Amino acid sequence: MLVIKSSALFLSSFTPGFRFTSLFPQHLRTCNRFLSPSLGPRNPLGDSSRRLYSVKMEIQSNQVPMETDVKHDFDLISSVKANGVHPVTKYRSRSTGLELVHASIPGPVVNGYIVLATRAEDHDGLPHTLEHMIFLGSDEYPYKGILDILANKCLASGTNAWTDVDHTCYTMTTAGSEGFCTLLPIYMDHIFYPILSDTAFSTEVYHINGEGKDGGVVYSEMQALEQTGEIRAHTELIRSIYPKTSGYHYNTGGQLSNLRDSCNNTKVKAFHKKFYNPKNARLIVAGMVELDQLFAALQPIVLKLQAKKSVPETWTRPWLDEVPELEKSVDKVIKFASEDEDDALVVVGFRGPSAIRELPEVHAARILLDYLTDSTVSPLEKEFVENDDPLASSISFSEMENSQTTFYLELEGVPLESTSEIAPRIRKTLTKQLKEFDMERMKDVIRKSYLEEMSAMENTPHNSIAYACIGDFLYSEDASSVHAFEQRVSVGKILQRLMDEPSTFWTERLQKMILDQNWVTIQAKPSKDQYEQQMKQEEAMVEERMYKFGPDGFKKFELELEDAIKKNMTPVPMSFISKIQTPSIDSITFHDITRHDNPDFANDVKCNFYLDDIHSNFVYLSVLIDTSSLPVDQRKYLSLFCEALTESAVKLDNGEIISHEKVVAELNRDFLSYGCGIGIDGGSRFKCGSYSHIISFNAQFEIAKAPNAFEWIKRLFWQTQFKGDRLKVLSNKMSTDVNQLKRKGSRMCKLLIKDVLYEAGSNTKITSMIRQQLFLKEVASTVAKSENKVRKILEIIRDLIHKPENVTVHIATSMENLQNAHKDLFPNGPTLPKEWLKIFSYEGKEPVKRLANEPDIGWMKDHATLTKSPQQYILGLSSEESSFLAQGILAITDFNDPELPIVLTVNQYFCQMEGPFFRSIRGAGLAYDYFMDSKANDGMLYFNLYRSSDLVGAYKTAVDTVLELLDGKVEWQQDLLATAKSSLIFEIIEGEKTPLALASTSLCSYFRNVPEGHTRQLIRKIAEVTPEELKAVAEKYFRPLFTQPCHCAIVCPTDKVSLTVDGFAKLGKKLTIMPSIGSSFLAK
Repeated sequence: MLVIKSSALFLSSFTPGFRFTSLFPQHLRTCNRFLSPSLGPRNPLGDSSRRLYSVKMEIQSNQVPMETDVKHDFDLISSVKANGVHPVTKYRSRSTGLELVHASIPGPVVNGYIVLATRAEDHDGLPHTLEHMIFLGSDEYPYKGILDILANKCLASGTNAWTDVDHTCYTMTTAGSEGFCTLLPIYMDHIFYPILSDTAFSTEVYHINGEGKDGGVVYSEMQALEQTGEIRAHTELIRSIYPKTSGYHYNTGGQLSNLRDSCNNTKVKAFHKKFYNPKNARLIVAGMVELDQLFAALQPIVLKLQAKKSVPETWTRPWLDEVPELEKSVDKVIKFASEDEDDALVVVGFRGPSAIRELPEVHAARILLDYLTDSTVSPLEKEFVENDDPLASSISFSEMENSQTTFYLELEGVPLESTSEIAPRIRKTLTKQLKEFDMERMKDVIRKSYLEEMSAMENTPHNSIAYACIGDFLYSEDASSVHAFEQRVSVGKILQRLMDEPSTFWTERLQKMILDQNWVTIQAKPSKDQYEQQMKQEEAMVEERMYKFGPDGFKKFELELEDAIKKNMTPVPMSFISKIQTPSIDSITFHDITRHDNPDFANDVKCNFYLDDIHSNFVYLSVLIDTSSLPVDQRKYLSLFCEALTESAVKLDNGEIISHEKVVAELNRDFLSYGCGIGIDGGSRFKCGSYSHIISFNAQFEIAKAPNAFEWIKRLFWQTQFKGDRLKVLSNKMSTDVNQLKRKGSRMCKLLIKDVLYEAGSNTKITSMIRQQLFLKEVASTVAKSENKVRKILEIIRDLIHKPENVTVHIATSMENLQNAHKDLFPNGPTLPKEWLKIFSYEGKEPVKRLANEPDIGWMKDHATLTKSPQQYILGLSSEESSFLAQGILAITDFNDPELPIVLTVNQYFCQMEGPFFRSIRGAGLAYDYFMDSKANDGMLYFNLYRSSDLVGAYKTAVDTVLELLDGKVEWQQDLLATAKSSLIFEIIEGEKTPLALASTSLCSYFRNVPEGHTRQLIRKIAEVTPEELKAVAEKYFRPLFTQPCHCAIVCPTDKVSLTVDGFAKLGKKLTIMPSIGSSFLAK
């Protein structure tokens, strides 16, 4: 699963999608902008501090008599408020040891997390394989997929899970509490009493198909990860820094060789028996649920655990042993497969404080590393990235939050010849900091971390609190201590105490925590030879199997797989499905919002202006600028402009120049987050969001900082000084960053399909990363001579904001809190102080309140080209071991189109958990993920395959699945239509689960020309979709998507290009093989 943490604030938008189990090979807290796909963050916005102790603890059975009302079986352990905001209460069952934590969080969704401490003792990946198999049927619900079918009926969108190095967590999210309490006992029956059949292991974990090739959902997932540069470096770091005796040493997800040769279902069952018991489990519930309702939902499973004597007499917690010290420093050079050898990745790691005995010290270490790496003015960023001769394109830090923590620095874009210089240069830079420590900036860093913690209570409260509670469950020394529990869920208090520490506190910790530690340095270098070796090994393995098993053996594999799939596809009887009723949405608690469209109290604002009044302690500001008037040769500079806008010097009204270092420092002081991108949602460097003709500057800041924030908007858009030396540094950094991005198959597949669809003059095409890399290299090499030209173009782009017709301003905040904080500026009730928005009064100009919301389809190729001249390309990447596909046709072009709710419902019918695609594609182990999407802003209907081990087979299966329904060979099922509707409704509601998400949806609604209350209307229309409408719309749009020539992009391993081309040719799809990336049209 790809998870991205961005320091910029980007607007959310609703897109129906597929939810799947995910793997976190090592748990970590990440502080970098872009996170490696396989290394999921423990907590994206808030800290999840955890502790481990070395004293062995045995949990004794109290032999409590069976309770008929389990409410009286749960004892209150502690009750606190997370960061003083959300009440969090912990209980424990006397009879079973099962723990319950309830966090009361306002809003429409309820999240559940069922956590078990798990520990691997080898690379077989038993925690991860078991996680997948839990979903394939249980004692009382003995059918594969019934859990997700019933979840969909409960106003959820399936279920989810992750595997971490020290625990496995099963998650569920529903709209409202009624469905949550209905689903909870069913889910827990799957966890404690799963079937774990051999046929399920074959399809879900590992098998050999009829061609002698490896398959299985888990195998496909790990295959896509194991050989990437980031994962190879990370794996080597783990194995070097933790010994085999620690448990942290092992690949929790499963090493490919182990999945093939030693992992089996017998081991999976033994692992379940060892770890899956109620004394080793905690249920965390985050949302608005009545306590009596929750205990009633738990009663069936608690009584069953008692009756079946599933509670062990004693239980020793699995993560209690000491981790031996790292005795000496380690320096290793490894290689990873890549078709280019442009630059390397270097990771430098060291042990940190104990997460049990030194929790405040762990937070101090995080803050210290934030100080060292958090921005362009941080010491390590300046040394390695922000100079004329950079040694990296980026530097960031992450943490493995184990009993003995590990922190590590990761540098991307390192020149191959310079990898050995990295660790010594880091040590030299840090040593220098002992004398040059900037205490003023450190206070800014601590304050920002505190505000991030408080922001998490608004924007990610469910996950933030849950992650902290997971740490408490795994490692708290005294599970009954109120102080220990509060310390974990209220990190803000620790951060406030750190604000008072002097500079000597920090320099002492810099010396002790980092400089005095033994370091592990991993130099990961790309290698063409490595790829060729991997190809030969795979070919040899298949040949060896043919020699060993022969055609008869391969036929046996084929028949065994077919039999396993058939057994796993046993339909769920309607008697089970009909027991569950879909909850009413009338009882769901939605967040409040009051929308103001160019209100009278903001008449002085002459550009388009929206204000959303929400419940928040922050201000969320977006300035959206139309770039449609720019000629093509100036659009090339848009990505550089977005980067330079907040990273350049500023000239004040009095003529004083503020250096770029001071600008960045003050921006970090006055804003909690800020960033500039292309598109109103989902945009990032080299990737446009929707409405790609818009530049969006998004920021979040404290209400108290509002005057400063609006002053900064003036400075950035009116007074920025673009200088040649600064532009050279930024261009170099950005261009080097592309080398890592273009090794990712998923990213390249998205880029390729967009390139096929969009016109040459569109922002989407011009700012795509391959073209931008060439352009930015040219800028970096010539800017010294052409500085005036480059500066003039950037100023032309900046000057777009000087015309009111180009600008839309959107503010979301609590007007009540804003007025209370600035009473002197609000003498006449709800208004906005003129001083704040005077830059948008445009003195001497007439007001032009125009929303530039032209849809993206206007920037795409003409209708005839899109419909009559489809382009279908395949690109080989030696850095990938999995395949990806994206294809699309023209469909709905208006968000108000009455067919859109029906198209979304058809999408959901096919793609829902345990829907047709899930069973036929993922159930057969052909691909890890798939999804369809209809985007009215670009008028396209897309089908995608993600991380496929057999792309041709997965695609053929998708086509057959659709056509069997459309041709009447398979009946449309009423129960699947019902679950499609309820799960789709949940996804829409989840898009408004926080006040910020609601405000973001509000802004998107303006751009989409949909009326106020559109979400509620959409929900109603989806609920009213009839089977006849479903069939008619599926025939109209989905048959062409799978039967007619359409635009298609495929990325696969280089050695599989020919086989993939031949396979698709047999399906009637003629693919054009692309040359190397640098020689293709992507670079032109």
